Amino acid sequence: MQRFILLFLLNFFSLFLIPGTAAQNIPEDFIKLSDSIVSYENASYREFDRLLKPYAKDEFLLQDLIEKSRKTGSQVGLSYGYNELGKLNSSRLNYQEAVEYHKNALQIARQSQKPLLQMTTMNLLGSTSLRLDSIRNALEYHQQVIRMANTGETSNSDYTREAGKAYYGLAEIYHALGQYNMALDNYTTAIEKFQSINDMEGLAYSYNATAETLEALRELDESLSFYEKSELINDLLGSNRLQVLNAVGTAHALAHLSRPRVEEAQALLKPFLDENAGPEDQEIRSLLYIQYGWVLNNLQEFELAEKYLSEGLQLAQQLNLTGYIYDGNIWLHDLWTARGNYKKALEYYKKAQTTRKKIINRRNLQFLYDVIKSAESETRDLQMQMLARENEIVNLRLRRNQTTLLMGALLVVLVGLILYIAYRQKQINIEKKVMALEQGRLRSQMNPHFLFNSLNSIKHYIINNEQKNAVHYLNKFSKLIRKILESSSMKESSLKDELETVELYMNIENIRFDEQIDYQVDIAPEINPQNVKIPSLILQPFLENALWHGLSSKEGKKEIRLEVRQNKKGHINITIRDNGIGREASEKLREGKVLKRKSLGISITRERLANFSRMYRDSFDLSIQDLYKGDGSVAGTEVILKIPMP
Repeated sequence: MQRFILLFLLNFFSLFLIPGTAAQNIPEDFIKLSDSIVSYENASYREFDRLLKPYAKDEFLLQDLIEKSRKTGSQVGLSYGYNELGKLNSSRLNYQEAVEYHKNALQIARQSQKPLLQMTTMNLLGSTSLRLDSIRNALEYHQQVIRMANTGETSNSDYTREAGKAYYGLAEIYHALGQYNMALDNYTTAIEKFQSINDMEGLAYSYNATAETLEALRELDESLSFYEKSELINDLLGSNRLQVLNAVGTAHALAHLSRPRVEEAQALLKPFLDENAGPEDQEIRSLLYIQYGWVLNNLQEFELAEKYLSEGLQLAQQLNLTGYIYDGNIWLHDLWTARGNYKKALEYYKKAQTTRKKIINRRNLQFLYDVIKSAESETRDLQMQMLARENEIVNLRLRRNQTTLLMGALLVVLVGLILYIAYRQKQINIEKKVMALEQGRLRSQMNPHFLFNSLNSIKHYIINNEQKNAVHYLNKFSKLIRKILESSSMKESSLKDELETVELYMNIENIRFDEQIDYQVDIAPEINPQNVKIPSLILQPFLENALWHGLSSKEGKKEIRLEVRQNKKGHINITIRDNGIGREASEKLREGKVLKRKSLGISITRERLANFSRMYRDSFDLSIQDLYKGDGSVAGTEVILKIPMP
């Protein structure tokens, strides 16, 4: 309540005391321009921006525009006004307020059913969400824009421009997450979009961002060339902000090189440090001071370096710019280390690490947890959809069979009808059994133990700040899930696809086994895996048994060998051999556990192999035996599958 009263009083007195408020006369030219454009029914967003951009820094004029647009029913005007208020708040670092304004604009854009208006607003929402470290939301907004651009008027330059902005936004996200190669891919696509429509501003900023990413990859020469490209375009644009960004980036890249290049970096930044000529943007000023301090530190001008680093750090703390706060602290640590004051160096190092943890927790962890949650949800949804489709198919088959039976009743005698019904019922039972096998197969492949253990492994990496390991593990896990779900809808697949799936599975499990498993595949030269058809997802249950029953309790070297051979009768023999503890020892261990994990994978696999072999009027053979050394001790377990060929 007190806060409300305070805001009311401030707003009331601002009418009389603050320039740019209601007490101020509205410029005559603004009145004419805004009146004419809100009255023009077909006015585009770009026309609003072209005419009213000079006034977009005045909050009062924007509110006046919104009011006029509301009276005239101009949805484009409303959307533009709210978006510009959002951008104004972003420039003041009021990102939460900015998001609310952009959401108002998006609501209006959706009501208008104008795709381009929606795309423009969603790009702004994506960029602002990133500033709030709402990574998932930022990704979704930019990806929606790309989908709309691909399904819309592809020849429209405005669609292309928004698509370029969306790819630029995705690149910013990946850069913030440290995924620099993915960032470069998206910056490259953005550049292609902007080049196709000759968007100089988009190109200039994309070149600058690409240079920054290349610098992070320590590709300094290429980074400098992109900074140069950006500045050449900016010579035409005349953007002070971009000029400073290019200068800072170039100086930072030069400072990694020899001393003459460091001195060149100092000379490049020095003109921007004049109080009269320096940037008004406080965020840019903070960046400039910190970067200049770092350059001076490299030149061993420690006193002056400390001055600029401290001033830049203080400004960054006022603005809550965590990235700049980290840079300022870590470079002050380097400075005091070089000066031999290890106590102060340690103090700044601790501050830097504290800030780094905040960045990781706020950005990377949120993103990865969101992805994990999404992966879990998507996996369950896809499973349910697949099972529902299979059930629907069976129901259709049942209804078809019932119709056939009714027709048959008119054509055959009673005994024949009874025999026919019995025959058809047997077929139905077979179909049901096949469906049950397929569903059982899916459940066995999507073993909850495996899913949750994998997700727990990812979360373990996250908790320990092992970002690269988490992303690497998550990429492999998502690929495996996708291949399993794709294969689950097929009765058979090529041996090549099957081996790729189990390779992913073994890679994931091996990560959890701390890379202790020596897994190798040996295929006879005369066999082309692409031409060999086998029941889909047939091998994974045997590998899972080898891992968890044979090798998990074994000490020392752990091996699994998968061999593919063709016998004299033309069958394909697939041999899976491990050097584990054997089935007898494994069964004793299982009996001793309170929770006994019963695997249905092998029994389901046997039934599926039997069904598969009927197609080729031949039989399969599955043998599982323990292996022994000469002294009678267990040497492992061997599984041999004989698959009939067409």
